[in-house]
Amino acid sequence: MASTNEERKPAPRLGFEDICAQFNVPARKGARVSFQGQPGTVTTARGLMVRVRLDGMSWSRPYSPNELEWLDDQAKAMAGGARRPRS
Repeated sequence: MASTNEERKPAPRLGFEDICAQFNVPARKGARVSFQGQPGTVTTARGLMVRVRLDGMSWSRPYSPNELEWLDDQAKAMAGGARRPRS
């Protein structure tokens, strides 16, 4: 039986907007976060995970958004229900 491209549709790509909606966090590239007291920077989103490069490390690792402490000022605004305007 021959397979066609129509049979193999890739799953929809998830990203920062989906993470923001799912976890109610200010996820974006470059956001400052902390994991177990170690600060780091968000580098990318893959599915519903974010990759974070902890300070002093040369590579990033995947983390669930709810296991990170979001350090940016917008984290306080998101907790209050306000959204940061896009620029």
